Amino acid sequence: MTSRWRWALSRWSAPVAAGTFLVGAIGSAWWSAPAGIALPAARFSARWMGATTILVYDGKSGILVDPYFSRLSRESVQDELISPDTTRVNTALERAGVSTLAVVMATRSNFDHAMDVPIVAARMNADVAGSRSTRNIARGLEFPEERIRTFEDGAFLAYGSFKLTAIESPRAPPASDPYAGEIAVPLTPPLHASAYRTGANYALLVERAGRRVLIVSQPGFEPGKLIGVDADIVFLSVSGLVARGEHFASDYWRETVLTTGAKLVILTSWDDPARPLDQSTRPSSPHDFETAVQWIKELGAIDRVDVRVPHAFEHIDLLAPLR
Repeated sequence: MTSRWRWALSRWSAPVAAGTFLVGAIGSAWWSAPAGIALPAARFSARWMGATTILVYDGKSGILVDPYFSRLSRESVQDELISPDTTRVNTALERAGVSTLAVVMATRSNFDHAMDVPIVAARMNADVAGSRSTRNIARGLEFPEERIRTFEDGAFLAYGSFKLTAIESPRAPPASDPYAGEIAVPLTPPLHASAYRTGANYALLVERAGRRVLIVSQPGFEPGKLIGVDADIVFLSVSGLVARGEHFASDYWRETVLTTGAKLVILTSWDDPARPLDQSTRPSSPHDFETAVQWIKELGAIDRVDVRVPHAFEHIDLLAPLR
């Protein structure tokens, strides 16, 4: 084991969070909920853990997508060199009840999607999967090469009872993405946030027990890209949706929800990613949050699709009946 890798692992500790305040739906209804609830056995379930972080679990092992437990302050991101906060990572895993993971995945390679990935994977003895840029984030911490899986569009991965398909999404133009570009060399933190270039973007289709779950981590689409992709449930990011307008939101809904035939939409990335998870989970802008949820709920009512705003760390039964 290299000294750099020992440094990464030696910083782990195991504090247990005392509790959290969670948001449930439109408006400002906050309440407390217990932490560290064990995941049910022999099920197909999920937990949303802020931003686009989603745990999918089958009772034996799990898949973790876009872990961002470090939740760095805006001041740190703007003005300082950044690195994973391993104490916060460990605390979040304890609260989620995670005992084993098969793979830790990044849908893109910005710091708030991929920086924590190799730290979590090392802690859980899991693989890392993502784009070629994500591969270089793992390599920067000398993560074992044989445990790094690289996506290409349409790539298929299998882990235990899970079948995973990576579906490449359009890249934002450089003018609207200050982190656009590839990570061409291994990254070793601490680094400026701008070192974590976006790389390729992916949606992920997760299949188990006849149920298909599509994870979309940013509002964006390529017309017709998802034709032929069937999904029962969509985890749908609403980050920045209001700024792009109601017409875009309607097109985004059509291309990701109606095209796939989903009957349940679970909204993600509505919260402020600069707030630690042991504090109240709240949107950066209550107005934008309420507007985005209103738009999506109205579309859901028209098309008879259930729309939910999850609580942080809430158990979501992915095999529950759908209308």
